Amino acid sequence: MRILIVTETYPPNINGAALATERLAEELAKRGHHVAVIAPSTAFKHYKTIDDNLAVYRVRSIIIQKNQKFRVSPQPLHAKEFKEIVKEVQPDIMHINNPGFLSQTAMTIAKQINVPIIGTSHFMPENITHYLHLPDQLEKFVNTGIWKIYTRFYGKLQMIISPTQTAADLLTRLGVGTQVKVISNGIDLKKFNKNNDGEYLKQRYGIPDKTTLLFVGRLDKEKCLDVLIKAAALIKDKADFHIVIAGQGKEEMELKELSSELDVDSLITFTGYLPKKDLPYIYRVADIFVMPSIAELQSLVTMEAMASGLPVIGADAVALPHLIKDGKNGFLFHPYDEKELAGYMLKLVKDKALVTKMGEASQEIIQHHDMDKVVHKVEDVYDKVITEFKSRLPEKRVLKRDFIKSHIKKLMPQHIS
Repeated sequence: MRILIVTETYPPNINGAALATERLAEELAKRGHHVAVIAPSTAFKHYKTIDDNLAVYRVRSIIIQKNQKFRVSPQPLHAKEFKEIVKEVQPDIMHINNPGFLSQTAMTIAKQINVPIIGTSHFMPENITHYLHLPDQLEKFVNTGIWKIYTRFYGKLQMIISPTQTAADLLTRLGVGTQVKVISNGIDLKKFNKNNDGEYLKQRYGIPDKTTLLFVGRLDKEKCLDVLIKAAALIKDKADFHIVIAGQGKEEMELKELSSELDVDSLITFTGYLPKKDLPYIYRVADIFVMPSIAELQSLVTMEAMASGLPVIGADAVALPHLIKDGKNGFLFHPYDEKELAGYMLKLVKDKALVTKMGEASQEIIQHHDMDKVVHKVEDVYDKVITEFKSRLPEKRVLKRDFIKSHIKKLMPQHIS
């Protein structure tokens, strides 16, 4: 199968959507499919990298967020290059992963050359609107407006993949119209497991030999790490523990200042940027994982922590309850409630037997998200969509390789909107 994946965010971007897209592309390529990815470049130029069956096309882009290296590629920067890539790839199906400039172009070209197009829902408006610093009611209004635009955009697809039932139900309630298939983003259980040795990272970052709580991810507002720091302050005199916050983001300096103000800075290690090669091992420096975020459509890092044998304390928000079974493999607390979070932190810090029991439950639950199973389900979606799409086309318009070659030249940049 020839698959063209289109995404607005891809490593070296550090976020769940980028990592999930990369992992899917790599796994599909390993299974023998010809996979191409179109993503914004890391500079103001086009270039291409190839690794066996995986080709990554980077189109000219401009940076809009330096800290996370987030870049965008408006149509004038990529339209001509995009159609040349499609001509070269000759895809059987296109798969978008975010709403944006590149996805708009993909939808236009897919329609022109009669190629089916599906999309995965990774996006939540809250990941953006937090930074607008709007009053609460206005932020809710803006979020509602963004969701409406999002659902209209995704309503034009042949099928939508959602990582959780919560996210799928949300799209359905918003009236997206398109069929939604629930498929986890998946986790590589060979890479993330409790047998990994994180001792070298404890040495690197000077992490003391104490019961350790861990957060991994972007240090951005919707992750609500201030709640974790405030919770630490509430129990600092009641137990002996340490916290590791691994990652970088716009809130890093504010979080360090807060930890100093609350006199818990000696209890917290900020690792800063964590190299990709170290990710599977960072979980093994910890005993407990904490995810206070209120904007997770699934949470790859929570799945990685579970695969690594950690109990999880998380906010009872969006999709985290799909992973955290309250009282079984961890605890759910009311969003923003540092007192409730502190209580659960203290409970686990003081009960090593419970940590072990819940960690084993995490490993049991995560088996359902094994990447091998996930890729097989995605392949089934591709086969189903391609077959149904071709069956609806008049015979003379069924996709052929020479059709793409002869008609792609007609797609001028001015037609891309």
